[in-house]
Amino acid sequence: LAQAHAAGGDRARALSTLELAVRHTSGGSTEASEIEKLRGLIDYFSRDFRGAAAHFEAAIDHARAGDVSYEIATNLHNLGDALVRLGEFADAFGALQQSSALCDDLGYERLGNLNRMSVAYLDGLVGNKDAERLLRQGIAYAERHEFTWDAISARLLLAQLLLKRRRLDEGRREL
Repeated sequence: LAQAHAAGGDRARALSTLELAVRHTSGGSTEASEIEKLRGLIDYFSRDFRGAAAHFEAAIDHARAGDVSYEIATNLHNLGDALVRLGEFADAFGALQQSSALCDDLGYERLGNLNRMSVAYLDGLVGNKDAERLLRQGIAYAERHEFTWDAISARLLLAQLLLKRRRLDEGRREL
């Protein structure tokens, strides 16, 4: 519910809803990771990408303490996404690569695909000719599996890449 309020633009209600939930937790590292992730998502949806990145880093630390591999991978991805929004591409690349490697090792295919699309976008920013093809492959996978959030997120990256490459009509259509 906190995440829904944040996505709807009601940050205050998102935070108060989260705090209600926090009162009912036991304080373990897994719960702490989830709380930090939600705080990060609230900041992310509020366009406070610096705050989001800090919360995602804390979530990673708690997930590592609890040895919760999927939460480590998810929060590394979230951190990478926030860092992309901040224009900190090298650090974003590192976080996304770590998440991708963990996904590959443990078989988290959906999150792995999302990571690969983000990495392809970053590679495209520095001139990788295969980036567009890789993004389109990832989008096709997401659409085949009805991962709507993933497909929309990657289409935004593809549009931004096309616009950067001065393919304005294609970029606008993708948007």
